[in-house]
Amino acid sequence: MATVIDPSALFMGTPVSITYGGTECGATVDPPNIKVVPTLYAPDFQNAIGPVTGAVFITGVECTCELTVNEITGAKLAWALPGAEMIGDVLSWTPGRVASASFKDLVLTQEGLDGRTLVFTLLNALPEGGLTIPFSKSEVAGMKLTFKGYVDTDTPTEAPFTIELTAGSGS
Repeated sequence: MATVIDPSALFMGTPVSITYGGTECGATVDPPNIKVVPTLYAPDFQNAIGPVTGAVFITGVECTCELTVNEITGAKLAWALPGAEMIGDVLSWTPGRVASASFKDLVLTQEGLDGRTLVFTLLNALPEGGLTIPFSKSEVAGMKLTFKGYVDTDTPTEAPFTIELTAGSGS
């Protein structure tokens, strides 16, 4: 059987929408980068020279999305420090336990060349890594954030992401 290449099935370009907790992130100059990395466990059987099929287990998964938020507002600045809030024009932040309300879904939506829509949702996302804003005359200032998905307390064995690929008019 020959490999068939369907150019219309390619997904190119940037997401048409990036939202965090229902708030639009705005334009980005860097492409968002999604990573889903499972942790695998394979027992080391003494009479086998390597991992054995059927005896590999997924013991965890880390889901992240790196992106740059270029539209800087007070509310978006608060995203970088979990639990922070804007009071007037001042960012207020007290380190401590992160409230459950701080965990919000990050949703990236992109339309393919064939009209299909790809939606990646990082569930219960929380930015981590701190606040980084480059100041440069040759770069648009923006916050470089890494969002990490967290499992829900009610469903701790379900991965903190979903991927939807919906049919378009050309498929």
